[in-house]
Amino acid sequence: MLALEVRSITKRFRRGNVTVNALNDVSIGLDEGERLAVVGESGSGKTTLARIMVGLEQPDQGEIYFMGRKVADPKTKMDVETRRKFSIVFQDPYETLNPVKTVFDIVGFPLSVRGVKGEKLREAVYSVLRDVRLTPPELYVSKLPQQLSGGQRQRVAIARALIYGPKVLLADEPTTMIDASLKAEVLKLFLDLSSKYGVNLVTITHDFSVAPILSHRVVVMYKGMIVEEGPTREVLTNPLHPYTQALIAAVPKLEGEVKLMVRQEETREERGCPFFSRCPMRMEKCREEPPMRDLGDRRVRCFLY
Repeated sequence: MLALEVRSITKRFRRGNVTVNALNDVSIGLDEGERLAVVGESGSGKTTLARIMVGLEQPDQGEIYFMGRKVADPKTKMDVETRRKFSIVFQDPYETLNPVKTVFDIVGFPLSVRGVKGEKLREAVYSVLRDVRLTPPELYVSKLPQQLSGGQRQRVAIARALIYGPKVLLADEPTTMIDASLKAEVLKLFLDLSSKYGVNLVTITHDFSVAPILSHRVVVMYKGMIVEEGPTREVLTNPLHPYTQALIAAVPKLEGEVKLMVRQEETREERGCPFFSRCPMRMEKCREEPPMRDLGDRRVRCFLY
């Protein structure tokens, strides 16, 4: 049974007179115990997909299933109990931690609103702080976010996300806002914690170097569509889609986010392959929209295959 499944998800936004397809018929299944990376540049739709997965937004079309049960669709919001099975670590810990709350209050909040208090709450907060390697906890529980480094804030955000025992944890750009010297350490922390807490880890990232560390399988998105999917190592060593090839080729040459940005005027609804205007291997046939093709344990949306 799949732990999480999104079926034919479509999400559109209006920007002035332009309709933007943030997601276009996206389907993903996540097996129990599996770690998944969703990779793409800014504007690819990966963060919108993450927000829909955890119930922060509803799709315009499509359905979401958790452990085989439908939990959301365009007319049905994810109920509170189901949403508690999901948790998300947002990209920017500087904006998502309340500046007037202590570390104890921030980390313990998800349990305190459910009536947990006193010694039981204290034990839970101290335990999860140890797990994210903020030790000893006594040094941190009374601090405010502005008294912490970027890496420490990220750990506080992770602790808050894990304290109530979610089944699916989404990490949105987990290393973007921390110093490069801490990147490997934070990635190992996510890996260790996903195993210890038994959560399915979904990583949202523009950085292909993150994928082999945190995922068994990778999904590559472009302009709201999945263009390639497969086992992480296979996709990295033998990328099939021209967009995936371009992403991987660009990563070692650039610092920060991959500079293949989609201009706003290019994001409006189009027919044909979404990568047509930038593809070095485009054919006349590519003016039509290519179907997703199954190639064993790989999927690719391209007429080359």
